[in-house]
Amino acid sequence: MTIENIVFEEVASPCERVEQQTAFYCGAACCKMVFDNLKIPVSQAEAYQIIHNDERFKTEELYSDPLGIAACLNIKTPVDISFEVQDFSSTDKSIVLDQIYYTLKFLRIPCLVLVQKGNHWVVISAVRMTEEVGGNREMRGVYIQNPWYGSTANKYVATPEFLDGWLTPIAWGETWKNSLVIMSDEKAPRPQNIAAMQSSHTLISFRPSAFLTKSQLAQSALREHGFNEILNLGGGAGDILAPIDVVDLAGNGDYTIIPMDGTNSANFKDFVYVAVDSASGNLLEIERFGNALQVYSDSEAKGVIQTLHPSAHVTIDPLYYWERSFIAMSRFQIFRKVGIDGTSFFLTSGGEIKADLAFTAKAGG
Repeated sequence: MTIENIVFEEVASPCERVEQQTAFYCGAACCKMVFDNLKIPVSQAEAYQIIHNDERFKTEELYSDPLGIAACLNIKTPVDISFEVQDFSSTDKSIVLDQIYYTLKFLRIPCLVLVQKGNHWVVISAVRMTEEVGGNREMRGVYIQNPWYGSTANKYVATPEFLDGWLTPIAWGETWKNSLVIMSDEKAPRPQNIAAMQSSHTLISFRPSAFLTKSQLAQSALREHGFNEILNLGGGAGDILAPIDVVDLAGNGDYTIIPMDGTNSANFKDFVYVAVDSASGNLLEIERFGNALQVYSDSEAKGVIQTLHPSAHVTIDPLYYWERSFIAMSRFQIFRKVGIDGTSFFLTSGGEIKADLAFTAKAGG
């Protein structure tokens, strides 16, 4: 089936992204996105006061546990909506996608999802579906409203990337440990693969970097998701970053970040960065410029280090690196490797110097 015979559809319950006001207000910020969608005035502090329970925290180790999220949503929302914690086995990811689709399509409410091993709440405000002539349907990607500091609205994440990197089993507490959790209406049935499945779709069968320019690589990946309106950057775009090749430190596949023109896209209305797998040509993520990509050039990286260590001998690795972690949820949160008096460190996009990229949290949610 060629891409020309596929119909793209977006199923959405739009909401405005809200940035969390403290490091542990992600659940409160996500609830506020739902409340704002329903025109219900609630502050993050008020929401968190309802969500957090000290006794449950001792057992569940989540600042915003699912029961607290459900209680907060149910206290403030109309009586015809009754939110319920819906938990699934870690092997039921396709069913989770179906439930997200059902929540957006039929309940017409944004869907809260606990991601990153239970470390973070986000809101799924839309999904991008395809339907072939024979009726086969597939979820190509999701739109994420991430409340974390400096994130941009309407991040688009391809379905395989979302399943592998975001929708990971909860590592905290007792009740939901090793499960996947979303919030939906208690009346919602458990759908049986009505729409969504983990895609095994292979976009390009050869190593694209050998045949395509970076912009052609991006356009090919974008077409597979129906983003034909996202184009190459033209003149007058200012001093915009050139494409960047990124090394995945975990060895899960290197990728390329390519700036493109998404000003004609109703979803982005801006220049965007596109992350594409270097080997397969598969689309990974799309994000508006905003604060999406903070990259230090060699001279800038050296300047940061020398400001902190003025007498040190500083070297800069010419490559760019990434490894999935809580501090690098997005493919655009890349690192530089630096040497300080012969010892290797990582320089994060936020200007922090780290000996390693391990993130040790005391609790989740």
